[in-house]
Amino acid sequence: EAAGVLMARISVWRGETEDAFDVLRWLDRTLIRLCSKYGEYQKDDPNTFRLSPYMSLYPQFIFHLRRSPFLQVFNSSPDETAYFRSVLNREGVSTAAVMIQPTLLRYALNPNGGAPVGMPAVLDVSSLAPDVILLLDTFFPRRRVPRPDGGAVARRRLPRKAGARGI
Repeated sequence: EAAGVLMARISVWRGETEDAFDVLRWLDRTLIRLCSKYGEYQKDDPNTFRLSPYMSLYPQFIFHLRRSPFLQVFNSSPDETAYFRSVLNREGVSTAAVMIQPTLLRYALNPNGGAPVGMPAVLDVSSLAPDVILLLDTFFPRRRVPRPDGGAVARRRLPRKAGARGI
């Protein structure tokens, strides 16, 4: 996480003085150099590529960083861009990591009636299931977040009282 946040802060700093395309290209070249130096692979066989378990999340951070409001300034005002970048530079590593790559928690129904326990889930469609609730933890509020409730969870909700208004 610390390496991803450090690269995000360096990229934001470079984004102030360079073109956004040049920053993205620099970020890609840096990732390729890191993977070629520390990854294990057989030449001409991409299926053999492996990174150390300590570095396996780094490419995901870079993936999300490239698409974040810190580097993608299209459809954002200069004020919003400056705000996002200044907040990234002020916050600690764990909070900045959530800004770059939101965390997804998966709560499964407990058949014994106990409280469900949140488990980290992959930010992917494979996390959807009929008996789970997904909670997306982001630092910045999202305008539209889909509510993918599982069918079994929806059936176990308490029925609304007559005349009650939903939020």
